[in-house]
Amino acid sequence: MKKILALLLALALLLPTVAMAELNRVSEDPVEFTFWAAYNPTFQTDWENMKCWKYLEEATGVHIKWELYTLNEMKAKLGITLAGGDPSVLPDAFFRCNITDTQLKKYGPEGMFLDISKLVREYAPNLCQKMDDMNAWGSMLDPETGALYATPTLKDSISSRILPNFYFNKHMMENVGWTTGAPKTTDELYDLLVLIRDNDANGNGDPGDEVGITSNSLTRIMNLFSGAFGINNRGREDLCVDADPADETKVRYVYTTEEYRKMLSYLNKLYTNNLIDSNIFSLKTSSMVALGSQNQIFGLAYHSLAAAGIDEADYIGMDEPIQGPDGYKAWNTTDSGIYKGAFVISANCKQPEMLVKWIDNLYTYEGSLLINFGKEGEDWHYNEQHLPTWNDYILDQVNENTNYDLVTAQVSCYASGNVPCWFTDETFPGAQCRGLGYETSQKLAPYTNQQAWLFNFTIEEAEEVSALKADINTNCHDVWRADFIKGAKDVNDDAVWNEYVQQIESLGLEDMMYLYQTALDRMLETK
Repeated sequence: MKKILALLLALALLLPTVAMAELNRVSEDPVEFTFWAAYNPTFQTDWENMKCWKYLEEATGVHIKWELYTLNEMKAKLGITLAGGDPSVLPDAFFRCNITDTQLKKYGPEGMFLDISKLVREYAPNLCQKMDDMNAWGSMLDPETGALYATPTLKDSISSRILPNFYFNKHMMENVGWTTGAPKTTDELYDLLVLIRDNDANGNGDPGDEVGITSNSLTRIMNLFSGAFGINNRGREDLCVDADPADETKVRYVYTTEEYRKMLSYLNKLYTNNLIDSNIFSLKTSSMVALGSQNQIFGLAYHSLAAAGIDEADYIGMDEPIQGPDGYKAWNTTDSGIYKGAFVISANCKQPEMLVKWIDNLYTYEGSLLINFGKEGEDWHYNEQHLPTWNDYILDQVNENTNYDLVTAQVSCYASGNVPCWFTDETFPGAQCRGLGYETSQKLAPYTNQQAWLFNFTIEEAEEVSALKADINTNCHDVWRADFIKGAKDVNDDAVWNEYVQQIESLGLEDMMYLYQTALDRMLETK
């Protein structure tokens, strides 16, 4: 009997290794590392018993001792600890602690963070391949020293990188007699919004409570139209600059172009005719969700309907981008998919090569599935779209008192984002990669900006750019933009527009663009 039990136990211990055969085992003997991690106390309090870590430990032989802090606690602790300059008080590694790019560049050379550039090239072939594929090296390496102080979150997932999508309430369209589906041009969209405004589109007897277009920020609404007006051809990472159409190796300042001027004119037309949310300058997620719960939203600019608290069965997505008056037809709303500071090894770590091998597992399809969904069969299954979907034991726990993030946190650490791994549309667990969000993104994918710039400034350059942007963008452009959209200043008046452009230029625009161009030249050269 004892022999049978021993055999069964041995077989049980082998099963995880078989199930995780694609993951690399770091150590045959158990090894422990201490991590600091930022967590959301609303739904992620028990990291020690989170299934993804148990599964990963079974596969790799690495046990993580977690020290958890809220985001605010982590920010304060990092500030004090790093300024102290003593690496002996640091953990082995930092997991999604939101360490800033400036902190990496400042405290890495000062001996607080480990330069893992050589270790990554030797022990992390999966990460290296993904960095190559996504042209991430130029954004991640220290521009002065070539050091690598962190491994990134990499989203090789168009559905998670598009923000926003554009959704329309199909019942409202039917109620106003619109039968041709999503609008194809900016003129068609205007005509449809007028019908929504004038015909009690939601049928509740109140002819004025429908909101033509809303979101949780003005930026999201403006992003809807960037591709239709020929701007932001390098995505939404930094909206004030894109590639000069005459020479794509040169930076162009977007906010003084004629294309941007035409977009502001169109937004002014929508705003002054009550076709978009009248609270466009003070939008919040809570207000967006409140409107959705009352069936008042016609057009939604957001990444997913589920995240906005709206039933996607009531909406349709776009089949193609809206075309602008000059023939532009693109969806320039994707970012680079590269997010810095997700995983950092401290100078206090005694076996950094093990942690590099360990983290490399998360840049594989299998490792990404494991950390975000758990085990196939036990926690999730493939649906008819061949996308991982939670099993019923998970979904059945979701109710009005127990939200989705709280339930899935039994298995995954994904909630709150910034997980250091490689995401695909399949392995990304966010709502935008499922259902109508996924379908809409796939249709828009051929029209998205194929490149997205993530600038990598030196500390000195970053400080200069930040100061210049405060004057040029925040204190000047943002004020004029609001006046142009409201109609307080006439964007179509050449004298008014020229006054605006001259004020922008007088605040140091040439100096700021020189810094951007320097960073771009460096990024294009780095492989």
